[in-house]
Amino acid sequence: MAAARPGQLTVVQHTGVAPGDATVLWAQVATLLALAWMLGALARRVGQPPIVGSLIAGVLAGPSVFGQVWPGGFHWFRPGTQMHAGLLGALASFCLLILLIALGAETDLSLIRRSGRRAGAVTASSLLLPLAVGVAVAAALPGSFLGVREHRVSFVLLVAAAMSVSSLPVIARIVAEMGITRREVGQLAFAAATVNDAVGFIVLTIATVLVGGGGNTKLVIAIGGLVVLTVATATAGQRTIDVVLRRSRRDGPDVAAAIGAMVVFTLVIAAIAQGIGVDAALGAFLAGIIIGRSPYVPLRAMEAVRWSSDAVFAPLYFATAGLSVDVTLLGNGSAFGWFAVVLVAAVASKLLGVLTGARVGGVAGRDAVALGVLLNGRGALQVILAAAGLTTGILSPTAFTVIILISVISSVSVPVGLRRVLQSWQGTDDEQRRLAYEEELASNVMVRGQRLLLPTRGSANSIAAARILDLAWPAESEVTLLRVAPDRQDPRGIELVRQMLGQRNVRDDSAGEAETVAAVLAEANLGYGVIAIGAADDPAADRLLPWHVEELLNQSPVPLLIVRQGSATSHSEGAPVIRPSEILVPITGSVASRAGQEVAQMISRNTGADLHLMHVVTRRGAATGGRADPDGPASALVTEAREQMDEESLVTTLTTAGETTSQQICHEAAERKADLVVLGTTVRRVAGRPFLGHTVDDLLEHLTEPTLVVAVLPDAQRATVEDHVDRRTG
Repeated sequence: MAAARPGQLTVVQHTGVAPGDATVLWAQVATLLALAWMLGALARRVGQPPIVGSLIAGVLAGPSVFGQVWPGGFHWFRPGTQMHAGLLGALASFCLLILLIALGAETDLSLIRRSGRRAGAVTASSLLLPLAVGVAVAAALPGSFLGVREHRVSFVLLVAAAMSVSSLPVIARIVAEMGITRREVGQLAFAAATVNDAVGFIVLTIATVLVGGGGNTKLVIAIGGLVVLTVATATAGQRTIDVVLRRSRRDGPDVAAAIGAMVVFTLVIAAIAQGIGVDAALGAFLAGIIIGRSPYVPLRAMEAVRWSSDAVFAPLYFATAGLSVDVTLLGNGSAFGWFAVVLVAAVASKLLGVLTGARVGGVAGRDAVALGVLLNGRGALQVILAAAGLTTGILSPTAFTVIILISVISSVSVPVGLRRVLQSWQGTDDEQRRLAYEEELASNVMVRGQRLLLPTRGSANSIAAARILDLAWPAESEVTLLRVAPDRQDPRGIELVRQMLGQRNVRDDSAGEAETVAAVLAEANLGYGVIAIGAADDPAADRLLPWHVEELLNQSPVPLLIVRQGSATSHSEGAPVIRPSEILVPITGSVASRAGQEVAQMISRNTGADLHLMHVVTRRGAATGGRADPDGPASALVTEAREQMDEESLVTTLTTAGETTSQQICHEAAERKADLVVLGTTVRRVAGRPFLGHTVDDLLEHLTEPTLVVAVLPDAQRATVEDHVDRRTG
């Protein structure tokens, strides 16, 4: 840099980019983002995925429209220099890597395993026939479609992949917006699209390695490196991100720290992938899958990544890709005719391939057609393939334009065709029953498919708590068994706790010498839906619950399930036999009461026990003749609760004023010979101690024969529950 003359003003450029170039860059970003947002919102209103609006935004701002309407303005907006192309390209690449975090996290590998033969047949056929047709069509395309590298093998591979593979983010968005996420057609589409995306990335890797030179040696290194990277990321990488995310939650969920860890992890894996000759996008996609598998990702952190992707990164990336589309190129020679051939071949081969596989897999007729339509959804991956092909010189601008336009057209047609196919078709009877159950779990207050925490030292009541968890929560709910108070642990009791949890997945952990409450709260910060804990085996006269339970009630932002084993409970080899036949459920109509109902309902379903709902009317004059007015609000409350439970074996009981609520419950439990009483409440603080209400306190003291289960919701004014609680439902 030349020395400045005396009196000369020195301008310091922090970015290393000339002010004029920076001005163009920010104008490009602002224009593309604004157009993408407006057209994405318009696309959503007419039932299309927002990606369509983003791509069209790029087309409008590109040579097809802007360049034709105002050539001078377009020349300023897109000067065509290497500097400007590099700046915008680097920004778009970063957007893609962040976008792929959310995309990878949505990839459910267990779904592919669970889907079994049907998913395998649909996935294989959705790729094989379209790939074969794609190779044939790509091989026949004229030389004007080849890029500056003129590498026919790489060209054929890339075009065939772009014609064949489905786009997971586009399909995911369409499925979600149409409300068929949990239907079989949606699940099979997710499984097939996941494999489609993986195949697309692998083909991209092979094509770019081949065109880059180095021959078979470089290809072997890239594929071998990809295998090693995949294994290392799934093992050491998974442990690393788990440890980092776990530490970020030691004092409660730290959303900013979690997002930072996720982004850094993704960029590191992407850099390694690029270094071994694999496209960085595949590394970012792999990192996203690993992040999505971590149980320590705060819900709000992943939501923040998705929101930022939806708001900025996805619209900007896809609009930037659309910016390179030049529709006028289709008017050159036979380009438009070949465009029509590629479009028809891509759509028809995909539809026929999926229908064939669906028939082999035994998918219902309407669902098979719907799958064929849905898996024709293209977009995100095609943009990635086309952009990489244009950048590396594999594709010409004409070929790039054809691939992008096919993606837009096929994505636009999918929602329209899907609505026609699925109109009035709700799926098979088995599917409708499954969906009703999943919808119930999703709307539940407490009993969902979330992770469960069970602190224990092997006491009798924690054994009973384990049994209640196993009876009330879905089998997919993982339980963390946290061994506390090492000086008072009962090894035999802890083993019985494990036995009570049946065949569900149990993670065993120890709090070491840490104080019980601190250890449980530290673990709870890692994301659980419920903490189950046993009441005192021998409560003190002045303290119905042990000190550590009171402290958990005071401090925990996570709902608690307190279980006190009844004196009438029989035992077998030291373990309580909790197999209820009569369950009494006191109700009040509150949200907390609903939590207790859910626990009781699930236990009833799994044991066949009869449910008895009761609501105690304590206001004098509200009842006559010993029974409440059947048309009054109390009766309506019980009727509403019964409708929520929707159980044929349900018997409702409405008691009256005259005694306290707890006395009425004790009498009803004795009259019904109930062996389990379940109720819900909300914790409140009184003089620094937790207060569960007079009814719960009285029941803890006087209701001794039945097993008592109390579902306790935290004080909503004190607890930031959404930051802590695992809300997953399966």
